[in-house]
Amino acid sequence: YRLFNDLEWLVYLCRVVLARPRNRSFPRMYRILSIRTQIKFLNFQNSCKYYKDLTVITNASSLTLSNLRQTFGLRLDTSDRFFDEWLNNSPTLTEAELQGLDRLTRNYNYLSQEEAPLEEIVKLVVVSPLLDLAGFYQFPFLVKAEVSTSIEVADEANAIAVQGRIDILVIQDSFWILVIESKPARLDVTAGIPQALTYLLSAPNLQSSCYGMVTNGREVLFLKCNRHQDVPKYTRSHTYRLLENTAERIQVLQGLKQIGAYIGSSRS
Repeated sequence: YRLFNDLEWLVYLCRVVLARPRNRSFPRMYRILSIRTQIKFLNFQNSCKYYKDLTVITNASSLTLSNLRQTFGLRLDTSDRFFDEWLNNSPTLTEAELQGLDRLTRNYNYLSQEEAPLEEIVKLVVVSPLLDLAGFYQFPFLVKAEVSTSIEVADEANAIAVQGRIDILVIQDSFWILVIESKPARLDVTAGIPQALTYLLSAPNLQSSCYGMVTNGREVLFLKCNRHQDVPKYTRSHTYRLLENTAERIQVLQGLKQIGAYIGSSRS
């Protein structure tokens, strides 16, 4: 679209240049059109970087589910019932864990009185306490922030490389346990699904299944991506109301603990 728009300006400029000026305003109009065309072309150049091998670099945050289907063949797996059953055998939370969830809720409600919390506040007030309560700050897990990642797909014509930075990544050795994407409270939690799925697709090849969590502070949803198939597929949980529903708040923490336990058992 941007390219088409820039070409339109270029064609229009050529027509103006070739036309015979009938008044003295032509030089000024020419300069204005020339400057606007140069600005628009520079904006287009900055939006996509082209290298000699015709690799197009784009950012993960700009992708949609439609882009992921077209570029990577990713499909929603409606037959996967993982999130329908994953909490069936989850352990009961301790009193300390329940108190931690209550404190998280009070803190968030207090900080959101004036305005909807930004993404960094969501990470501090919601994501960090959840990781602590789930045991991800202790052995054998490690937590990393702003992890650079890239995934590339190529055909006969060109290649597309998608780059991004994972907000929070929980690992065990080199194994990805959980990818977390945070969004500002003003956005719907589903806005983070394409970005989180892009990061899951870029996980190390030794992993067949990867898990993700998306939150805007008010809500949480989980993702599972299966990549070692003819067509990569994903499934998602329903949206948990972290603040408004006590039972669902408990299920979020139980789900995090289940992911850590599930991957740990599958590796042993």
